[in-house]
Amino acid sequence: MNTNRGRRYALVQVGSLLLASCASAPTPIATEESAREFAATFLRVFEDLDMAKFIECFAEDATVFFPAPETPMRYNGRGAIRDQFQLGFNAIKGDSKAGPPYHRLAPDLLQVQVLGESLAVVTFHLTGPSRVARRTLVLHHRGGRWLIAHLHASNVANR
Repeated sequence: MNTNRGRRYALVQVGSLLLASCASAPTPIATEESAREFAATFLRVFEDLDMAKFIECFAEDATVFFPAPETPMRYNGRGAIRDQFQLGFNAIKGDSKAGPPYHRLAPDLLQVQVLGESLAVVTFHLTGPSRVARRTLVLHHRGGRWLIAHLHASNVANR
C-alpha cells in the first residue's frame, strides 16, 4: 500500500511538472499581425524618405538585392545599404517640390509567412502602369523588435 501511494505521488509530481512546463511555454514572438505592422511602418518611413528611421528597420548585418541593372551585386551591411538608398532618396527629393510623403507605396497582394518564433517572410507587389515591383522582406525578431535581415527587389513589365 505504501508503495502504491509513493507511485501515485510520483505520477502526480511528474504530471504537475508537465502541466507547469506547458503552461509556461513561451508565446511566439513572431506573429503575422506584428510582421504586417512592421511592414506598414517600413513602407511609411520609405514614403517619407526618412533615412534615420528607414535604416533603423535593417539589421546591422542585413543584405539587399536592388532591382536596377546598375546595382547587380548584393549589398552587405547597414552602411552599404544606407549609402545606396541615400542616392535614390536624394533623386526623389530633388524631383519633388513637396515634402513628405514624397511618393506612395501601396502594397498589393501582401502576404506574411511566419516561419518560427523569430522569423517571418513578407512579400508584396507595388504595381505601377509599366511595371510590377516585387518585394520580399526577410524579417528577424531581435532585441524585442523586427528587423530586416534581407530585402530582395525585382521588377517585371506590367502587362
